[in-house]
Amino acid sequence: MKKRLLLSIIVMSCIYCANVNGQSQKVGYLAVDRVLILMPEMDAIRSELQDFQGKINSQIQVKYETIQNKVKDYETLVGGLDQEAILARERELESLDRDLQKYRLDAQQASAQKENKLMEPVYKRIQEAIDAVAKDEGFGRVFRAETMLYIGNAVDIFESVLKKLEIDLPKEEN
Repeated sequence: MKKRLLLSIIVMSCIYCANVNGQSQKVGYLAVDRVLILMPEMDAIRSELQDFQGKINSQIQVKYETIQNKVKDYETLVGGLDQEAILARERELESLDRDLQKYRLDAQQASAQKENKLMEPVYKRIQEAIDAVAKDEGFGRVFRAETMLYIGNAVDIFESVLKKLEIDLPKEEN
């Protein structure tokens, strides 16, 4: 929250300074998420991520079931084991649990990396469209709509970006 406020203050300061210096520039804004959901490649990316996460979740489930089976075995055998065997089994269970927690963390990181890798060309394509629209339509600055505290005379470039990306405007947006 503080970062957003600071970023917004910096953005507004830049706009103010540009206006004070007599360099009144055309300002645009874009809600990138609105563009993302309309991009055709997003369906394939979502599907690939779901498959990837499904495989990871299956592996986690197998590891979890293995631990649960070992816990049941331990509970069944604990009465007939000596103290040393009990401690050895408990250490094994603790180790398996730590391994599962580490695997879950690694899986989250792998999932985030996979998403970043898949999204990178999409974000690059959007940025290229934004750059082209800004150049073609004479915008001195274009900001993410989410960071704008005050829009004023800024222009929403959503439709222009969609046109550059060759994406049809949804009917409800028309």
